[in-house]
Amino acid sequence: MLLLIPLLLTKLLCIHSLNNWLARKMYGGILLVFGVHPNLIKEDDFKKSTLYVCNHISFLDILVLGSQIPGCFVSKAEVAKWPFVGFFAWLTGTIFVDRTATNAAKQLQQMQNHLIKGRSLILFPEGTSTQGHSILPFKSSFFKLVELEALKNKMHVQPLNISYNKCYNTPLRYHEGYNYYFIGDMDVLGILRNTFKLGKVVAEISVKQHLQLESSKHNRKLVAKQAHKAVAN
Repeated sequence: MLLLIPLLLTKLLCIHSLNNWLARKMYGGILLVFGVHPNLIKEDDFKKSTLYVCNHISFLDILVLGSQIPGCFVSKAEVAKWPFVGFFAWLTGTIFVDRTATNAAKQLQQMQNHLIKGRSLILFPEGTSTQGHSILPFKSSFFKLVELEALKNKMHVQPLNISYNKCYNTPLRYHEGYNYYFIGDMDVLGILRNTFKLGKVVAEISVKQHLQLESSKHNRKLVAKQAHKAVAN
């Protein structure tokens, strides 16, 4: 928790790179406490100005991706009001969106500026979490950024896939995996408590090849389908 102080200072002073590094260390420390061990499988290198898109299974996804991926999250506005979680999300540079027409243009501009400065974003384009057995169609509205003139040939889209296994690549049985799923009104503290009971779990993040945006003609619907196919495979 001592990291909260330098995190706050780097946030207030807008020292983005250091804030992001500290955030990754804190995410990793929390995972260590709960016995969750990230395993990064890279098919491609990380680049600046990247929109990372991933399937969404659990609240733990945020901690796992946050500890490994050099970017800030894009999250629904309600998260900002959650006790402690909302403050921590703000502290680590999360961009909150409420998807209303009133604020859509302003929030899109905020994300655009983030990418233009060479920073990266992480989001879950399914728009909700699932039990991981299948991946819901990606909402094309999340890919509006690829159609912006200011970002053409200046940003990347990189698909990610996350899954959870026990030690030695043993898949979680259905009733065990249910302890991680974050669906409906399931509470975050309950998920973390159940994580203790299951012992060591490996969170596998597969970093896919960047999408070739040139061939997609920067069409958000087409890019959403391409990203979904890459994540699902």
